[in-house]
Amino acid sequence: FTAVLGLASLPALASGSATAMFWGGLFLLLYTIFDCVDGNLARAWPRTASRAGKYWDGLVGNFYILSYFALGIGLGGKTWPVIGAFITIAKLLACRVKTDFWAVLGGNWEADKKESDYQPRTGTPLYKLYYNLTDPQAHIFILPFAVVYGFGTWFLGASALLSAGELVFVTALYLRRSAKLNK
Repeated sequence: FTAVLGLASLPALASGSATAMFWGGLFLLLYTIFDCVDGNLARAWPRTASRAGKYWDGLVGNFYILSYFALGIGLGGKTWPVIGAFITIAKLLACRVKTDFWAVLGGNWEADKKESDYQPRTGTPLYKLYYNLTDPQAHIFILPFAVVYGFGTWFLGASALLSAGELVFVTALYLRRSAKLNK
């Protein structure tokens, strides 16, 4: 059901009609809410801690990335579809950098953390600020209203800046982590 909502949002956002784009944003909002709920169900399917369920959760959980490109098409002109495509590509690359690091070096990183005095920064104010600024699904909650009130271009422009910053930050972070493992 979550995947259907995510996919249904794309043509509505790309339509160019303010009403349809609002509904596309609303579908995306519902998609985000259901994605938070069905992740636990996906990981439990077909049995507890299923690798297939975890894969499907990650796959469906990233459909929202396509919404930036669809919104760019809906906003029209020559610039906005390119900005929407840039955001989609930047988000996919950031996901790829993280996934590749953990697939190749994740075990080494975790082992190295246990042997060192490493302290995670997830609870610090800077981490919370970074996460809330770059978490695109958090931005989805304002998308329907941004479109209705004529701020779709502002929404996409701000998302482009945040996506570029996230890609640079994530790449630098994981390059730094991999360099620490080579010492």
